[in-house]
Amino acid sequence: MQLNADTSLRVVLSTADMPWVDSPHPGVRRKLLARDGGEVARATSLVAYAPGASFASH
Repeated sequence: MQLNADTSLRVVLSTADMPWVDSPHPGVRRKLLARDGGEVARATSLVAYAPGASFASH
């Protein structure tokens, strides 16, 4: 997947209008800002953790 992957371009996003999307880990949601690749990728996201949720180091 490519989303805002061209770093030579300026992008302005309204994160308040973006939906939270479940990640592969329970209790972890994200708003994808940029991505270049699949699940293993160069990515920039806002991340929200439910109480007790965690995400492995990467």
